Amino acid sequence: YTFGVKQTDLANNTSSSTPQTWTRDTTMIASPTITVPAAATTYSKLSSGTASLTLSGGCITGYTVKLLPEGSTTPLQSTVCSSSAYSFSINKTADGTYKFYVKQIVNPGVDERTSALIGPKTWMIDSVAPVTTITGQNPRLSSTSATLSFTTVETDSGVSVYQCKLDTGSWASC
Repeated sequence: YTFGVKQTDLANNTSSSTPQTWTRDTTMIASPTITVPAAATTYSKLSSGTASLTLSGGCITGYTVKLLPEGSTTPLQSTVCSSSAYSFSINKTADGTYKFYVKQIVNPGVDERTSALIGPKTWMIDSVAPVTTITGQNPRLSSTSATLSFTTVETDSGVSVYQCKLDTGSWASC
């Protein structure tokens, strides 16, 4: 587009026009990728009161990459993509489920073209151990075998591994 302005005074003198030219580009730019963590959901527990997560991936060098929490348009962090890569270090101090998205912008404040949001990557922080209860037959058996069962109560992240052991044996999958 080209826009020009000229002015004529009461004596009929006309100024020269100084045109301003610009290009309107509404093409959506490519979206960044999230390569770390690879899994859709990552689990952590608090260590010394803090849990840390690194979220990184690929982007277009020179573009600004923004990290957004779910449900917000205000970024938690932003960085300029360097060597086709970005990285965010996220720290939390409370158990909970956190979801993150990333997007990239060509040049904030100048060229606001933005990619689509990518994500979510879910981060679940769970510092509460599951509660396991063993039930079964009377412990004074004359038989050489017994049937035992167990239940687990885990309200946050779910149980990923069950292990059992007999007497002084080693812990193993059961």
